[in-house]
Amino acid sequence: MDTVSQKCYYKFIVWRRIAILRKKAQADNLQIPDDVFDYIAEHIHSNIRELEGVLVRLSAFSNLSHRNIDLNLTKECLQGLITQNEPVIITGELILKKVAEYYKIRVEDFTSKKRTKQIAYPRQIAMYLCREFTDLSLPKIGKIFGNRHYSTVIHAVEKIEEQLKYDEILYENVETIRGKLQSRKR
Repeated sequence: MDTVSQKCYYKFIVWRRIAILRKKAQADNLQIPDDVFDYIAEHIHSNIRELEGVLVRLSAFSNLSHRNIDLNLTKECLQGLITQNEPVIITGELILKKVAEYYKIRVEDFTSKKRTKQIAYPRQIAMYLCREFTDLSLPKIGKIFGNRHYSTVIHAVEKIEEQLKYDEILYENVETIRGKLQSRKR
């Protein structure tokens, strides 16, 4: 995925998070300014439940402090959840570890010749995440996965990209793994 595609995809992810936040806020009758939605969507990277939990936390914080929800209140409320220090370095090895943990398989399964769905699907997700988070070339990603050909990596990345457009369960799973990768509490 080139830089332009990554930026477009990131914007799509942020837009989707904002849509989720708006829907939850509307359901809870919360009056929240757009800049607050933007801030939360940009800084909370894990799953839908955590996004919704942030709104619950923000609402409670607003009620307890008798203040309207605005960007300053949001930053104050989420201070412990959002760290803005140095960026997290995500490696291919870390991706394999986190995807293996999430799908309860062994890291060694990624490099094996096994092609069962229980192994192949998480392997494709891990390849996709390697492409998204690292600057590794396709052949180098293939090498991490047991010397697989770069065309196998291309197939995996394209398959997961396509499925993310309509498969909400996959989307939520990938968002959860992204959150674990980007978390400073590994």
